[in-house]
Amino acid sequence: MRSAALLFFSSAALCAQSAVIIAGTGVAGFSGDGGPGVKAQVNNPYGLVTGPDGALYFCEIGNHRVRRLDLKSGTISTAAGSGQKGGPSHIDIFDPKPELERLAGQPMPASFGKVITAMGTASNTLMPSSRKWKQYGQSGMWVSDWYPNIAQHVDDMTMFHSC
Repeated sequence: MRSAALLFFSSAALCAQSAVIIAGTGVAGFSGDGGPGVKAQVNNPYGLVTGPDGALYFCEIGNHRVRRLDLKSGTISTAAGSGQKGGPSHIDIFDPKPELERLAGQPMPASFGKVITAMGTASNTLMPSSRKWKQYGQSGMWVSDWYPNIAQHVDDMTMFHSC
């Protein structure tokens, strides 16, 4: 079930029956990064905290993100999270598939035999990765653009590759 919420602020300086909306349109969803918080869609916000920078941070359960609301400008942004429940697989971060890229748009090779899928998609063509890949560090480790900062640390990580 999707739920929407508005973040509001009330203060003793305001009339006891007043509330000021500072983020959210009342429609569940995800939109508005870089714009006014009052025009952004949020999905099930939870746990408001004020950060050391004076901004308001809140967990957005429905969008698997932490959002940041600059209380001076009213601008909303994503502080953490990709919108994906959990995190991406190592396959999407460290394991490029050049052969899949080469075969993109073609049917599954016959060497796989008859493919059976629950949704009847066995005749669909192969899709390439949606990620961009580059080699980084002295190790030359392949890293996708999913987490751009991780590429700066590849020589400090241990990776086991096998076939």
